[in-house]
Amino acid sequence: MLALAQCALVALLAVWLLVLRWPLGYPPEWVWQASAMPTPMHGLFGIARALLASGVLVGAALWMRQRGTHPRFWTAATLLLLVGSVFLCQVALSVGYPGGMAWAVASQFSPVASEYFDSAFRLEDPVSYCRDYLETMRHAGYHLATHPPGMVLLHWVFVVPARDIEIGRALATRFAEGVGGMSLAELGRFARHYPGAAQLPDGAVPAAAAAAVAPSFFGALSLIPLFALVRRLTDISRALWVALLFATAPSLLLLGQCADQWVLFISMVLAWLAVEGITRDHWVWFAAAGVVAGLGTAVTFGFLTCCVAVGVLAVVLSPSRPTVRRLAIRAVAFASGFAGAWALVSVTLGVNLIAVCEQGLNAHARATLGPQRTHAVWAWLNFVELALFLGLPVAARVASMVWAQLKLWSPRRPMTAGLALAVAGLSAMVLPSALGLVRGEVGRIWLFLMPLLVAGALPAPGPGQPANEVPPWLAMTASLQIAQVLLMAAVMLPMVRPY
Repeated sequence: MLALAQCALVALLAVWLLVLRWPLGYPPEWVWQASAMPTPMHGLFGIARALLASGVLVGAALWMRQRGTHPRFWTAATLLLLVGSVFLCQVALSVGYPGGMAWAVASQFSPVASEYFDSAFRLEDPVSYCRDYLETMRHAGYHLATHPPGMVLLHWVFVVPARDIEIGRALATRFAEGVGGMSLAELGRFARHYPGAAQLPDGAVPAAAAAAVAPSFFGALSLIPLFALVRRLTDISRALWVALLFATAPSLLLLGQCADQWVLFISMVLAWLAVEGITRDHWVWFAAAGVVAGLGTAVTFGFLTCCVAVGVLAVVLSPSRPTVRRLAIRAVAFASGFAGAWALVSVTLGVNLIAVCEQGLNAHARATLGPQRTHAVWAWLNFVELALFLGLPVAARVASMVWAQLKLWSPRRPMTAGLALAVAGLSAMVLPSALGLVRGEVGRIWLFLMPLLVAGALPAPGPGQPANEVPPWLAMTASLQIAQVLLMAAVMLPMVRPY
C-alpha cells in the first residue's frame, strides 16, 4: 500500500507540472514557477545515471560489509563517492545547462535574488564592515536587513581567492568559461540583462561563479556528519541508507547555489555534536554544540530553531529517562558554549549581535509577515511544500513510519533513533510555522532540518532482524526520488532567479 502511495504521489506531481503546467504554491501570494527553462534531456539522463550509480555502490558496500570484506574501506569509499556524486549533480543542475552559468552569475550579483555577494565582493575590511553592520541593516534591502553579517563573511571567504589571488582567479575564470560556454565578457553582458545586475563589473564574473558553486560543496559535504550521527545511534548500514535517501532530496540537489547549503552543513555538525553528547552523556559535547549554534546564528537567525531541535533530542533520545540535574547540566553547557561564541564574535569583529538580532527580527516581521502572505494558509501549506522538496516518496515513508512508531511508543521507554530525530526536526518546524514566522519558501528555508526527517524513515528494528539488512524497498524509494528530481528539474530550473 505504501509503495502504491509513493508511485501515485510522483504521478500526481507529473500531471500537475507537465500536463496542467500549474506552479507549486499559492498563486495569489507566492509560488515556485514552473515551465521556466527546460533542462536538456541528455543532461537529465547524466544526472540520473550518477545518482543511480551511487545507489548501486551503497548497495555494494552493504553487501561487502555483510561478507566481511574490507567493510571500513568500502563504507568510507562509498560515502565519499556519494558526496562527490551529489556535488557534481548539484553543479550540473545549477549551471550545467544552456545559459546556466549566466543565470548563476546574475543571481549572485542581483540584489533582488541576494545581496550577499555584492557586499562581499566590495568588502575590503571585514572588521570595519561588521562594526558598521547595524547601520547597514537599517538602509539595506531585504536580505541584509534581516540577517546577521555571517552570511556576507562566508561569501567573502570564497570571493577573495577568485578576486585577489592570481591562481584562484585563473581557476575561477577557467571554470566559468568552460562550464558557461562563453567568455567572461559575454557572461557579463548576458547577466546584466537581469534586474539589479546592470552594474556587474567584468572582474566580478569569476568570483560570482565561485560563489555560486561553493554552497553546493558544503551541501554535499553535509552527508558526512549526517552519516556520523545516524551511525552513532544505529549502525553503518542504516546510516548509509539515510545518507543515500537524503542525497536524492530535491531541495538538496536543485538548490545547490543557495546559501542555505552552508546552513545545512553547519546544522548537521551541530546535530552530530548533540547526539554525541547524549550518547556519551558528557557535557563537553553540548558545550561544543553550543559554540556551533552560536556561530550559526551569526550566519542566520534560523539557527535558533536548531536549538529547539537539540533540546527535544536531549529529552527524547536519552537511553533512560533524564533527570532534572542531567538536563540542567546539558542546558548550562550548551548555553555557555552559545554565549562564548557570541562573545568571541562580538569582541573580534566588533559587532553587537544582540542588537543585530533585534533589528533583524523586527525587519523580518515587517517584510514578510504583512498582508501579502496569509498565516492561516501557510501554516499548513508550509508542510505540503516541505514534502515536495524533501521528496514525496521519502515524505510518505517518513509519515508512515513515524505514525506506526508513535502508536506503539510509551513514555516509559525512549524513542527509537529514527522517531526521535523526526520528532526533533518536526518540533523545530512546527513552532515557527504555527507562530507565523515562516510563510512559504520552506523548500529552501527548511533544508537544514530535512535530514532529521529522513532519519524518521528508519523502521524500528524487529526481533531477530539483522543489523545490516538492506531494506527491500530502498531501491524503489530512491528511484522514485530520482524520478521526482528529474521531473522538477525539467520544468522548474533555474530554481534561483535574479528576479
